[in-house]
Amino acid sequence: MADITLYTETDYQGDSITVPLYEFGTVLSDFLWHYRSAKLNGNKLKAFATSLAFDPVNTEETFTSEDVPDFALLFKSVKNIFSITTFPMSKGDIIVGMDIHNGKRGFRTLASINIPNQDKYSFSECYENYTLDITRGTLAILNPAELSAVSVKLYAQTLTFDNAELVTAEIGSDMTVDISYSSETGSIDVNFDSSYFTSSIEKLDDLHFLVHFEYNPSEIYDNAFLHAKEDYSGDNIAFPHGYSLYLRSEEGIWRYKSIESITTLPYMLSWSYTNYPENGTGYDFNQYRSYVAKTSLPTLPAIFDERSSSPVSSVYCYDILPVYLRPINADAPENWLSFVIESTFTSARVADGTHTYTAFCTNNPEAVQTGVMCFVNEYSFETDVSACTLRYGTLSADGATATWNGETTLNIEYGGADNLIVSLAEDAPEGWEITSVTKGEDGWYVDITGTAS
Repeated sequence: MADITLYTETDYQGDSITVPLYEFGTVLSDFLWHYRSAKLNGNKLKAFATSLAFDPVNTEETFTSEDVPDFALLFKSVKNIFSITTFPMSKGDIIVGMDIHNGKRGFRTLASINIPNQDKYSFSECYENYTLDITRGTLAILNPAELSAVSVKLYAQTLTFDNAELVTAEIGSDMTVDISYSSETGSIDVNFDSSYFTSSIEKLDDLHFLVHFEYNPSEIYDNAFLHAKEDYSGDNIAFPHGYSLYLRSEEGIWRYKSIESITTLPYMLSWSYTNYPENGTGYDFNQYRSYVAKTSLPTLPAIFDERSSSPVSSVYCYDILPVYLRPINADAPENWLSFVIESTFTSARVADGTHTYTAFCTNNPEAVQTGVMCFVNEYSFETDVSACTLRYGTLSADGATATWNGETTLNIEYGGADNLIVSLAEDAPEGWEITSVTKGEDGWYVDITGTAS
């Protein structure tokens, strides 16, 4: 078997080295070219790239039986490619490629695999990426004389993408795949044991096969979809539970204008809200919006209109109930401007990881929805919010500027589907009273009667 020859310049110019078959070589690393062209001397060559950014399209593996006058021509773009690795093979080797499709609506799939290449192991990936294109990977490389059967480990996971970037991954499943080649029939067999996968084999030519995997994780949906346009139209991404993102940017540009909830599980909701600076310094509270929904929302701009703050965040949650807070002015119930409350709470149930949230609560009769104080779990033993810090004050006559007079704590002793016990801390202002704790169809409501003085 002849070796391949790598050249430091394009078109087989410059210094050269010979590389034995089945030995990995680096032609580009740290964005620097070491070799630019290759004479295959009758062999085949696999080339694959690594990108600094998530870019499965431009890092797709490629095979060639032709001499390579310029390695850059093997890839759609080398702009963000960090390294390029080569793997020379015999012209008689059998290439078994793979692609994958995810049957779960809105999600794409990544499958990664360890491939034995003539007793050497290589890592390969295939994607059903953020477009509807398929990025192929390599399932196995076989040599009819020396290595006609291998076992490989394949791991698949469902993904969702946001503006062409990977934003989250759900736990997938792995399996052992046995691949064998028969010289007598000129065919391959692929065997595995998994309820999540089915497969079919396509013969591209006598030396190249493609295994099409169908990945069907679970028919249970616990996610929503975000759509670029109203009424659930336009481009969309899956919006998994526990992930937070911006619906509207700081520049006031709507990235997503509707939320379609398709979950088959109970107690799922979205919480969308405008962001305001810490302590509310310089903030116009007329621009604050907060909205919890257990159903789809066809027109987000109708809730967060041009009068609200530009950045709008949203999180999709599960197994939690909102606790709404109504501060009622004891001196003059209709004068809601004179008694407003800011609630701060920490929870790991709203989004993945422990985060601290700040919400603004008033008894404004013109508000679209009562303000959120916190969230408790649908199941009492999983509730992780035991207290909220309540900062109280007043708003100016135009509703824009808050003047804070102090803070206290509201304790949540027990939260559950049918019972919620809350109590004020000892440092609560004199005359404050929890006058009502009720459960509605959309969550709990807590009324606090008092004053900001």
